[in-house]
Amino acid sequence: FERWLGRASLRRIVGSDPVVPSDGAVDEGLVKDLARCLPSEADARRVAGGMASSGQEAAVKLAGKREGEGGMTSVREARKRIREGYRAVGRAAKAARREMKGRMPEGSDAEEDDDGRDAEKIAAMLRDIRKTTAALAMVARDAERIAGCGKKNAENVGAIDISGSRQPGIFDVSFSVDGKPKRPYLTVSSSHLAKLLLLWKLRKEHEGGNASVAPTVTDTEELPDPAEVIAALPEQERKLFKDTLYCCLARYQGLGGAGYQCAVPGTAFEAAAACGLGTTMECFASPLNCRYRRFCSAFPDIEADLGSVGSFFDDTAFDPIEGSFEANPPFIPEIMIAMGRKIERLLRADARSTHDTQFRGALSFLVVVPHWGAGASFCRTLESSRHVRAVARVPASEHAFCDGAQHTRVTTGGAGDPEMRPSSWDTAVVLLQNDAGAKRWPVDSEMLEEAFCEALRKSKGDVPARLGTIEACERTWRGKSRGGRGGRGRGSRGGGGDRGGGGNIGGRSESRAFKKPRT
Repeated sequence: FERWLGRASLRRIVGSDPVVPSDGAVDEGLVKDLARCLPSEADARRVAGGMASSGQEAAVKLAGKREGEGGMTSVREARKRIREGYRAVGRAAKAARREMKGRMPEGSDAEEDDDGRDAEKIAAMLRDIRKTTAALAMVARDAERIAGCGKKNAENVGAIDISGSRQPGIFDVSFSVDGKPKRPYLTVSSSHLAKLLLLWKLRKEHEGGNASVAPTVTDTEELPDPAEVIAALPEQERKLFKDTLYCCLARYQGLGGAGYQCAVPGTAFEAAAACGLGTTMECFASPLNCRYRRFCSAFPDIEADLGSVGSFFDDTAFDPIEGSFEANPPFIPEIMIAMGRKIERLLRADARSTHDTQFRGALSFLVVVPHWGAGASFCRTLESSRHVRAVARVPASEHAFCDGAQHTRVTTGGAGDPEMRPSSWDTAVVLLQNDAGAKRWPVDSEMLEEAFCEALRKSKGDVPARLGTIEACERTWRGKSRGGRGGRGRGSRGGGGDRGGGGNIGGRSESRAFKKPRT
């Protein structure tokens, strides 16, 4: 499911739903994934087609709901919508009555029906009654608001509440109406909330470039209580921050697949900088797992206020003239291939910026990807590039990553990192540079192995004993039904947190417990 969303993000156009695949296209990768779990490829294609149609319908419904919430602004329009809704309910009720009367004449024995024939048709008509009634009720609520009825609700339509009283080190974030929280119920650790507040502040002060290090967990330990910082913000800014926080947390919880949001340990970033690559900028990250103050992410619509420059694949947002970068994409073959193509294009000797006639300067990309299945094939392609300056490999059993749900838990791991999780796959580390980049950041395979890869190995020691295996992680954090080798999503590892870039859950899903697709 998460890989389907990832591939769909590459086809997404401006203005479409930021999460739901809404182009209606049958995804061939989804067909292949489903074919491993369903009886035949034909079944897989039929299910994939149904998911594509459901996604398109859901996006249209969501867009219509947003338009309806913002479009009905007059009493006259409310009256018109009520009249239309009333007529729709009447038509649905009349059709159902007529159908039921034809199947069961008045005075007949209730048991002498037509043995269930056309029962599905009657059920569909009854569902239409429920749908049209619910739509009329929604119109009535909007009309009540427009007409000024219910003063209390008109003045208090809802607000974001942040509470740290339930569990030490954890804040609950919820949308509340009249003091009553509504789902989803979201959580964020105190250290990550402090980090987001600092990113919010740095965003205002930022004047361009990527030289300053963004806050990490260890950077925020000495900051004031997040609750006090939020309370001290001006009223309007406080509301904007709370809205942004809620939207960001809800977006990633809604995506699922936390393994796609795993991150390279902070100590590995420090080692990369120390060995000669300098301070880098992440090409695939999120405000929840970024290391630096500026990064590329999948959702600039909500993350720009927290430091995102936009999607890595958006040439308007990311078209660097020079710089050192780290790229750890979601481990989805199509996304990795698209990333590799863009990096190669940027590194070409004659490459110019798309915004001016200036030739590019020194460029360096430290790519971290899995060495498995389709990933291994991509690694061979990447390592054959003429821009390769260093290559290294780290066995799965020797290293770990920061879990993608790190922002929901109190830090307990070593070296100040969030709770770690062991890697599911061998990791390939490839350094790509143009000639100017190789002169500015001269790093070879031996240096990369001794610095960055060694830091990855040391991170294995930060994994808590109770989380020593992938199965243990899944049982502890997501429950038996959603992890382990018999559950959905066979382990995870990866980096960054961007859906048009971001982390990974392990290349292929080998779920034997597959029942039906999530739509």
